[in-house]
Amino acid sequence: STPIEERERLVEEFKAGRHQFMLSVDCFFEGFNAKRVDCVVMLRPTQSRGLWVQAVGRGLRLHPDKQDCLILDYGQNIATHGPIDLDDDGEEKKMATCTSCENVFARALRKCPACGTEIPPQQREMFEAEEERDRRMHDARAAQGQLLAKPRWLDVNSVALRLHRKAGKPDSVRVEYLCGMTIVKEWLLLDHGSYGSTRAHKWLTERGLPHYESSAEMIAHCAPSHINALTSRILVKHRGKYLEIAATEITRSSGGYLV
Repeated sequence: STPIEERERLVEEFKAGRHQFMLSVDCFFEGFNAKRVDCVVMLRPTQSRGLWVQAVGRGLRLHPDKQDCLILDYGQNIATHGPIDLDDDGEEKKMATCTSCENVFARALRKCPACGTEIPPQQREMFEAEEERDRRMHDARAAQGQLLAKPRWLDVNSVALRLHRKAGKPDSVRVEYLCGMTIVKEWLLLDHGSYGSTRAHKWLTERGLPHYESSAEMIAHCAPSHINALTSRILVKHRGKYLEIAATEITRSSGGYLV
């Protein structure tokens, strides 16, 4: 509601360095060019990836007096949209996978258009919980997500093994790496047939572990502390808004190496 003349004057004073910060509501997302901006504080969520990229872009102009830009995201936008330098085909649609025929369809349909199977109540509750989180206006703390998609090394503090079960699917082992405040997961598909078990046995061989015949056997006999002792750090990269492991640094008595 600031009068146009006053707003233009304040903007010019800000660009000239007479003001340290500006607070705006839906005024400066697009078309605002003040190259000296080195901090953007986002106090609201948005479901528009384009708007989020535009907002962050206010601080990404090059300027001789700045070396970096601090993004403080209180709206969980990094968690919602992932790194801003990944290709995007448009607005994100919430999807579901049919428990009967594995067809992927929009959650809003509530039942599979291919076979008519309805989304199970438990899964609907999970989706509703996710949507409730999306509706929250802001979080109490700035997000700690990764703004750019550049791969990075994470030191591994501890490792946990979980038996992962999903209705209508074979069991698998979920390996969870705790890296500071970040948890990175990978799955060993020992019960998923030749391709899955072959990759899982290769993973076990690289770490000098026995070839377990099933996920349940591995959970019963493999100590997470042993895997933790072998794993120094992991190289992670983004696939959408999720992290995947690109390489693992293994420490063995014969010397360290990457897999």
